[in-house]
Amino acid sequence: MNDQFTIDDLVRVAKRENNAKRSYLYVNPFQGKHIPAPPGKVLSLFGQLQELLEQHWGDERLLLIGFAETATAIGGYLAYRAQNAAYFLTTTREETPGAEVLPFTESHSHAAEQKLILDGLAALVPDVQRVVFVEDEVTTGNTIEKLMEGLRRHFPALRFGILSILSSMPEARIADFAQKGVPCVCLHRIPQNYQV
Repeated sequence: MNDQFTIDDLVRVAKRENNAKRSYLYVNPFQGKHIPAPPGKVLSLFGQLQELLEQHWGDERLLLIGFAETATAIGGYLAYRAQNAAYFLTTTREETPGAEVLPFTESHSHAAEQKLILDGLAALVPDVQRVVFVEDEVTTGNTIEKLMEGLRRHFPALRFGILSILSSMPEARIADFAQKGVPCVCLHRIPQNYQV
């Protein structure tokens, strides 16, 4: 993989307004979210994530789930480009009258309530070998774990994976996921003592 981005390239810290739960936000200047970015750099970054996806799960049919709001474009790119992406879905914070939804919380967010629309999911699950959660940055993995638990209640046989550009999950958390059969793959790990 041609890794042209360092952690220092991919991490900026922004002050969050109106969020007592977490006063800062990691901002990736090459993601095309929050900060305008050259399209070639954005696509190159997403392409590196695609390489990781195919390297780790290239022989499996995947359902990719991109998290609203920041990872919807990343998930869409991977779903379009990866040969083994059979289906794509995003989470939402929007009201969805009449839809069957799986609610979960993103505890550190200013808009903590999220949901995954379940309509049509039961029909395609038998055709999927793994659900891969796509994120820009995974801090603790708690939000993903809440969604996994909800999906397991509906579809106990599903297998999962986590793919992100950045991860600041502690090693113990990654090991916990691995023990549960959930590989965590990222382009870069942000060390716990990292300073911008």
